[in-house]
Amino acid sequence: MEYLAYPKYQETGIDWLGEIPEHWSFRKLRYYSKQVSTGTTPSGDSYFEDATEDWFTPSDFDDRRLELVNSNRKINISALEQGAVKVFPADSVLVIGIGATLGKIGLSKAPFSCNQQINVIIPDDILDSQFLAYSLQVKIEVMKIISNATTIGIMNQNKTKLIDICAPAIDEQKVITAFLNYKTQQIDQLIEKKKALIERLEEQRIAVITKAVTKGLDENVKLIPSGVDWLGDVPEHWEIKRLKFVGSAIMGLIYDPKDIVNKGEGHLVLRASNIQEGKMVNKDNVYVDMPVPDKLVTRRDDILICSRNGSRALIGKNALIEEEFKGSSFGAFTTVFRSDINDFLYFVFNSSLFSYQAGKYLTSTINQLTIDVINSFEVPIPDKAERKEIVIYLKEKLKKLDRSKQSTLNLIHKLKEYRSAIITSAVTGKIDVRDIDIPEDVA
Repeated sequence: MEYLAYPKYQETGIDWLGEIPEHWSFRKLRYYSKQVSTGTTPSGDSYFEDATEDWFTPSDFDDRRLELVNSNRKINISALEQGAVKVFPADSVLVIGIGATLGKIGLSKAPFSCNQQINVIIPDDILDSQFLAYSLQVKIEVMKIISNATTIGIMNQNKTKLIDICAPAIDEQKVITAFLNYKTQQIDQLIEKKKALIERLEEQRIAVITKAVTKGLDENVKLIPSGVDWLGDVPEHWEIKRLKFVGSAIMGLIYDPKDIVNKGEGHLVLRASNIQEGKMVNKDNVYVDMPVPDKLVTRRDDILICSRNGSRALIGKNALIEEEFKGSSFGAFTTVFRSDINDFLYFVFNSSLFSYQAGKYLTSTINQLTIDVINSFEVPIPDKAERKEIVIYLKEKLKKLDRSKQSTLNLIHKLKEYRSAIITSAVTGKIDVRDIDIPEDVA
């Protein structure tokens, strides 16, 4: 749909803003606010006992919605009654003021408290809170510049007050807000459908791999019980072996922060962050200046495994070492599995076979795959010729699935760009949405 522009515009003199409609005003946020403040953290664990009241932190902010509800952490009534925290009114706008998520925006429709990493804006009566939230949502880059976020930026209260805001009269703000609620809801629904498709493609990917590495490619092959309850039947000529009889699991390099150097001054140490989507990526690298034993130097076709992490979901993710990463080392939170059949085992490690066995050893308090645990894993192994057939088949089959996934990811990216562009155009007056019909249940 092509949107109309306003009839007349005025120049603001602000580079990133440019022209705005003639009847709109623009000024610093401090002139649109009753108050700009920060949250507080209550001192004492007692305020978190029998807790029922919302206390927002950066972990509560979600790109999929502006409104913040049901905080992950709660405080109790005593914290409010005793003034242990600041309590902010409904329709306040929240801005994360520090860290990797600096500039993320939230809106609360009910009274709340929050921690000190969050700036809270209480809008003046001439500024609609949701219009302000949308306006700030597309100014993250501006905030990063204001906060000097070259390392760890800090967007304090005074810097928050310096953000430029443009706005029409409040009735028109509400019309724009209703339009944006409608459009973003449509776009978000499309994005969720595409994300659901990606999940189905991932499930299909795992199913294809698992079938191939446990049943083979011959639909008519004779199957026999594997002797392993959770594995079921396998081709009669396959062997079931523990990984310790196939190759060796090697724990990564232990280094001290003082050993870390710049690129070109030491050895590249691969970490879990170098494993993305089952492949090695050359980013977020760490280099160390220290002796590295030969066995801790990566070889082509080693499998690098995330064996220890604060996030249970990341345990077991792995990638095959290719030529680019040969000759590196790997950190202590990773493990390398080394064998002569890693081209086949890589697919075993990315099947439900591996994730099931890994899950048996992970608990709510233990997020680690030890060398002994990995070595104890049982895997079905065909002969060399059949392994080769399976590897060729899976590489070709997965190419098609991966292309479908990448195409869907590209579409999600375009939808997010369109979402941001629509919001930016509406809250800066580049498009006129006053006469667009919005369903009553959205408006």
